[in-house]
Parts: sequence; structure tokens; C-alpha cells
Amino acid sequence: MVATATLRLNRARGTGGSPSVVGRADLGRRTCPRRSGYGGDRRQASSAPPRADGGWFADPARAAGTLSVIGTMFAVILAFVIFLALQSYQRARNGSSAEAVAITELHSVAQVFQSPSSDRLQAN
Repeated sequence: MVATATLRLNRARGTGGSPSVVGRADLGRRTCPRRSGYGGDRRQASSAPPRADGGWFADPARAAGTLSVIGTMFAVILAFVIFLALQSYQRARNGSSAEAVAITELHSVAQVFQSPSSDRLQAN
């Protein structure tokens, strides 16, 4: 209906319009109302009011089991994230420790060389 009214308005203004495109759009609205944006009767969970007994679920025992499973999965994923973070920290710590030992050994070895080479290695 809206597309047909728009076509009539465009024709009255003299801007034209394609009746075949409008017809297709109107046909699409009649055959599939959810796609065209006329889904006004849809209810969303976030906007639904709570139940009369103060809860959001029809069967609290069943919901408790489901929420327990979801909570357990979240805890396991969180534990893996913490484990990977600590493992990455340990790898970085070991790498920096090995680099510090290598620099200390290079500084000690540089003292054996003559003056121009040792100064360059020791960065004096």
C-alpha cells in the first residue's frame, strides 16, 4: 500500500516510477510480512514483563539446571583464558631472562678483545 501511494504521488509530481518494481515490492510484503518490516506482533525476551511470581521462567527448576550449565561453561572458558595468559607471561619471562644472560656474557667476553672492538661490543 505504501509503495502504491508513493507511485501515485510520484506520478502526480511528474517524477514517474516503475509500476513493475512497485508491484513486486507489494507482492513481497503480502507473501512474507516478516521480511518487509511489518513484524509488529513479535515479542522480544528483553521487553517481556516478568511473571506474576517474580521470575522470568515458567519452570524455575529447569531454568536453574540450564543456568548452571551455562555458568559452568563460562567458568571453564575463563579458567582457560587465565591459564593461557599466565603461560604467555611465563614464556616472556623466560625469554627476557635468557636475553639478559646472553647480554651479560657478551659484555664479559668483550673485555678480552682489544680496545676498538671491545668498546664497540660494550657500547661505551
